[in-house]
Parts: sequence; C-alpha cells; structure tokens
Amino acid sequence: MAKAKNLKEFLSANPVDRTAKTVRLEGGRLEDFDFVIKPLTTQEFRNISKEVESYNGEPYDITLKTVLAGVIEPDFRDSEWIKETGLDTPIQLIEHTLTVAEINGLGEAILDISGILPNFEVAYKNAKN
Repeated sequence: MAKAKNLKEFLSANPVDRTAKTVRLEGGRLEDFDFVIKPLTTQEFRNISKEVESYNGEPYDITLKTVLAGVIEPDFRDSEWIKETGLDTPIQLIEHTLTVAEINGLGEAILDISGILPNFEVAYKNAKN
C-alpha cells in the first residue's frame, strides 16, 4: 500500500464508508464468531439521532439503530433471514438473535470506531443542539 503524500490524498483514498473492522464479543456465547462492523458516517449519525428524537425514543433505540447501521456481517437487513425467523423487521431480528449485552457491545464497538465519545448520551445531546 502506497503511503499518501498528504492528508487530502489519504482522506480521498480512505473514506469512512469503506472502513470495516472485524470484532468479537468476548466472554459470551458469541465469542467464537466474528462480526464485521463499520463506522457511522456523519449522515447516518444525524439520521439516527433525528429519527429517535422524532418519536421521543429511548437511548436504547439509538443503540439498536446504531447496530443496524454499523453491522455489515451478519446482515440484519437480509429479508430471507428475517422471513426465516418469522419476524417483520431488521430491528426485530436484532432483538430476537442478540442479548441486550451483545447489542450494547456491538453498539459500543461501532461508536468507538466512529470516533464518537464513549458517553453516547453526551454525543447525542451535542448532535441535537
């Protein structure tokens, strides 16, 4: 991989939406399995914040939507998988297949690689203002 000559060249060659990372949830039932995650783009972060704010959602709703937006593999939007489980939506699939701790762990990993503050509520409040 050639080294970028300057910041502009580096950023052009490495946009946020093409950055992926493989993570594992340590110490639980899924510790032997890989998830592929990506950082949230600025627009995804704004959309999640606005959507949850529009119906006065809870911080947990933000986490669910962060997992949906940030997990590449497995694909929780896979309509065949949703249909196979007898569910109707990707959010239902996430809640059906992952524990609260697993959802929180993935959400934290996505926020971490997105560069969002560890205290998401503070970041969320800042994004709303």
